[in-house]
Amino acid sequence: MTEFFDKGGKAADAPRHGGHASIRPGNWKKQLADILKQRENLRTVRGDRRAADKTREARGHILYQGFRELRILGYRFDTITSFRQKHMQALVDKWVDERKAASTIQNRITTFRIFCNWIGKQGLIGPTAQYVKDPKRAKRTLSAQTDKSWSGNGVDVDDKLAEIRRADERAGLMLLAGRTWGLRRLEMVCIRPYATVVVGGTTKIVAFSDLKVSREELKTAIAASGSGLPIKKGTKGGRYRVLPLDTPEKLDVLRQLQAAVQDHDGFLGWPGESLKTNVRRLDYIAQKFGLTKAKLGVTLHGLRHEVANNEFEHLSGVQSAIRGGNSPLRGETRVAAQLVAQLLGHSRVSIISAYCGSVVNMGEIQKNRAIAELDSLQPHLDAIRGAIERHRFISLYLVGARAMGRRRPQDAAVPYEFMTFGETGQPTYALRAELEALLSTPVYIRIMSEEGDETSATYLSNMLRVVDGAGRSFESDEHAIAAAPAPIDSRGSRR
Repeated sequence: MTEFFDKGGKAADAPRHGGHASIRPGNWKKQLADILKQRENLRTVRGDRRAADKTREARGHILYQGFRELRILGYRFDTITSFRQKHMQALVDKWVDERKAASTIQNRITTFRIFCNWIGKQGLIGPTAQYVKDPKRAKRTLSAQTDKSWSGNGVDVDDKLAEIRRADERAGLMLLAGRTWGLRRLEMVCIRPYATVVVGGTTKIVAFSDLKVSREELKTAIAASGSGLPIKKGTKGGRYRVLPLDTPEKLDVLRQLQAAVQDHDGFLGWPGESLKTNVRRLDYIAQKFGLTKAKLGVTLHGLRHEVANNEFEHLSGVQSAIRGGNSPLRGETRVAAQLVAQLLGHSRVSIISAYCGSVVNMGEIQKNRAIAELDSLQPHLDAIRGAIERHRFISLYLVGARAMGRRRPQDAAVPYEFMTFGETGQPTYALRAELEALLSTPVYIRIMSEEGDETSATYLSNMLRVVDGAGRSFESDEHAIAAAPAPIDSRGSRR
């Protein structure tokens, strides 16, 4: 089954052209193709290993597209090695005008920086901020802003995996492995269930020729992490790691994978197919079962987010920031974040924010969401004011998930929660019905005097004024995002 991965379209090493000096004037596309094929340009930025196929394809796409855009802008080249600062600036100006994301702009500039190194112009391309006038347009946010896990988007993970497994056993097992260890899509296909065999509590190691680690290194890694399943093929950058087999559930998953593969040198992917075909088939099945942003709002990579958040919460004992937690990464929570990062195949603890969010970033996001909630009420202010006056209430404050900025953009069905001040036992049904008809969303209304001290304290710390007893309404700016002022009674005095 070794040929399974040999058909994956590995780029053959092309003859070296001796750098940019050998490039002749003529067709720019042929010049670029020749540069991309040079042996030294098929490697990572550090040059310590061969770049992944996907990385090389992305580089080529960005460079071809960039030179096409320069031609449209009126630039012509005898040779593409004539690339200069003004060309980089022209491209960045175009991308900013097109409102490309900061991450996209940074990635493209990085690719052209690598290109300039290839053609002997090291240092030509400066930092991103040099080409973008507004620093905010080039500021890339690595921290997750929404929960991308399946469960966080209302998908029942167990039911969906069972549904897929009934239709295609191998596909279901790949996703089960992804859900167990937080695997990337390619790693799900490339995992070798018999790389480690656990029998009677003893770990037996099977060393494969394509694992670029010695048998002793493998033993050391597994001894350090307990029983483990080594993976390298399909990992990002070919980085070797060991998946833990530290629970009965994980061992059971391993046995299920082994029962399906049987070949002790086999991969989990469909046998007899190339790597590219396997990945396409898995993508097709994911789309068929709605695992896309357009349908269920999740992707295969969402399983990785599922594991990251679940493991962090299990190890730290607190909620992740993206799920409402407010514990910074210090002490035990930082240790938990480091362990989760290692499980996912990362070395930097800071990367955990890409999966679990960060307290600082989520605070800013939630503030902006709360402002947006007030903005959405702006067209209805006159009607809201008239409603509370007709039903003899004093004021109306926004509370709950919307006031705290915890309603995600896709959660349209989250109800409005309001707090009002009135007499104990005063009926709220008529006011609620009127506001529901006005806002086209379920509405809950609570009277402050009927709430306990603890509940009242919670609401008071997050109340956003909509209409108060003096007839004033909020101003939609950052000053509205603050603790509510003391309520006003019917005589206009503070209680």
